[in-house]
Amino acid sequence: MNILVVDDDQIIRSMLERFFKHEGFGVSTACDGLTALNLVKSEKFDIIFMDVRMPQMDGLEATREIKKINPEQKIVMMTGYTEEEIYHKAQKEGILAFLYKPFDIEEVIDLVKCVDKK
Repeated sequence: MNILVVDDDQIIRSMLERFFKHEGFGVSTACDGLTALNLVKSEKFDIIFMDVRMPQMDGLEATREIKKINPEQKIVMMTGYTEEEIYHKAQKEGILAFLYKPFDIEEVIDLVKCVDKK
């Protein structure tokens, strides 16, 4: 399984990267949506963990663009904010799930297992 972690917070990126590598998954990281979009153009990811608020290209815009490339792409949105509007917009983009930071690592494991079974 190949996973992409997109977050402008280096601590979150590193934590998830270490966790996924420890679990035996391939992991790439990006610090913003634009970098993520460029990675998606050259690599296939089974699941993407995408922060909502980032510089250059936010998570919602990146999700829209990624879905143009691969409409079936599994994307989990992550945010530290509890804005209902963002949640509803993300749902309209066809995301797999929405995680609020700080998230429970068990939730992350369950999402990856769900995708891995398919």
